[in-house]
Amino acid sequence: MRHAISAGRQLSVGRFYLLLLVCVILVSAGRAAAPADGTESTSPAPGEAKEAPAALLKCALRVANQTEQNDARAGAKLDIARKLADLGRTDEAAKLLSEVRETVKALPPAVRVFGFPVQIPGVYARMGRFEEALSLADKEDRAASVQARCRIASAMFRAGKGDMGLRVMKVARRQMAELEEPGALPNVVAEAYARGAYYGRALEIARETQEDWNKAGALSVIAAQWMKSGGKRPPENVISGLIETTKDIGASEHESHALRYIAEAFAKAGEVEKALWLCDRISDSEYRVKVKMCAAEALIEEGDIDRALNLLDEPYEMARDLHGVLPPSKITGLYARAGRYERALELVRTASEHSGWLSEALAWVARVRAEKGDMEAGMETLSKALEMAVEGANKPVHPDFPPPEPPDAWQMDGNLKAVATTWAGAVLKNPDSRILNEALKTIARIERPWDRITALKKLADICGQIELVLDQESREILDDICSAKSSGEKNEETGSQQK
Repeated sequence: MRHAISAGRQLSVGRFYLLLLVCVILVSAGRAAAPADGTESTSPAPGEAKEAPAALLKCALRVANQTEQNDARAGAKLDIARKLADLGRTDEAAKLLSEVRETVKALPPAVRVFGFPVQIPGVYARMGRFEEALSLADKEDRAASVQARCRIASAMFRAGKGDMGLRVMKVARRQMAELEEPGALPNVVAEAYARGAYYGRALEIARETQEDWNKAGALSVIAAQWMKSGGKRPPENVISGLIETTKDIGASEHESHALRYIAEAFAKAGEVEKALWLCDRISDSEYRVKVKMCAAEALIEEGDIDRALNLLDEPYEMARDLHGVLPPSKITGLYARAGRYERALELVRTASEHSGWLSEALAWVARVRAEKGDMEAGMETLSKALEMAVEGANKPVHPDFPPPEPPDAWQMDGNLKAVATTWAGAVLKNPDSRILNEALKTIARIERPWDRITALKKLADICGQIELVLDQESREILDDICSAKSSGEKNEETGSQQK
């Protein structure tokens, strides 16, 4: 379903037919080839160009261009290029990539190799420029080439070129086998197969891996991709293979790690009983309560509120009593979704946590109230979350820990970023223009450019899930964010003028 933040700006008839033509072209381009292990590729095709997320990304780019750190600026621009490519804005993405490559050439060797050789080919592949991407991958050392090829293959699977992607993965596996110490590469290879819904091949990698941590990691990324597949289950033999392979992991902490993700995948698919059955095998208490939270979320969606609340008892106690082990933010959101607002607010009042987690926890309550259409209550709770983000918790805490200090400038920016991005998620269920505008106003209060950039990119991801049209107020706030400078940059500019 497409939503609109404002009716103030309507699509012209010409643009409507242009978008319709783009949709027809994307559909006619074909779907992913059916994987050889009997499953279907569930990754979505590249999205059409959308106005709101593109405007947010362009604002993030303007903020990035104001900074002096070449490596960080190149990293931000590379991520923005990837997101623009996913929106179908390939010309803009290509221009950014050219700028990034020029910047990377001038970086010191130790900095230049950090991630860029892997990520740049991946972005070219997401633009459909596969030959160029493979040419870049061929120029790197073997380990980087494996990672780059996995990203390229993932883009091919996403574009419906399954056979081509499998050929690239075959080379990546051969290169990995030639390495004496592959490190975490088995996880990368398994994840790439899983992204294309080739779960059987991904499971082969997990079974072949000898190290406990690597085997657990491979199983975890397979389960994580299952969770992102929209609830479509892998074949039964793959699911049973995932569970069976966990028994080959000797270290209990690594086994718990793998079991957690498999159990959460079951919960996301609505199979709560199987999730809880696996939960009983998890020895790590933190992983166990996270599975219970995931199962509770599924039960709330099904309307089984009483059972969900019973599952939340252990997470509630851990979030309240154990400093830093389990942040209360997500739990308050679950209580709010279950309609237990007072219980959610009680956790905020009593938890022994710092202002960051607690302001985010309040933002979750505000978000759920807005999602349910109670904008007045949502805005009121958001105001309290913002106050806590800036001023601190200002309340008694657990007797075993000292009172929290008021947030410093860096913590304050992090708090505001968390509140803005949490609150903005409400727009997915309630297309009220005030939701996005309040999120943008919060981002405008952030001083550090990198927190501003991160928050804007997160909002772009949220807005990219639905069709939004920015109203006049949104555009004005965005202009303010783009033109604003951090206090540090202002001081540097003032100092140079004085000199």
